[in-house]
Amino acid sequence: MGFIVDSVSEVIRLPESSVEPAPAVIANKIGTEYVRGVGKMEDRLLILLDLDKILGANELRNVNKIATEEAAATV
Repeated sequence: MGFIVDSVSEVIRLPESSVEPAPAVIANKIGTEYVRGVGKMEDRLLILLDLDKILGANELRNVNKIATEEAAATV
């Protein structure tokens, strides 16, 4: 699954060891429902979003349906 975006500024790979649960500051401001964790990279803090929760069950079903239809059309 992916997203269509206007631009990408960078792609980052984080080792799992650098990902931690969201700190209280983030949890209090935006909640942790859509936050998978926080990655630490040098002097930066990266908020990692949980795509399964951002896209609800209906959206995921629609994405799967479209992907299946496109795969069948290319065969």
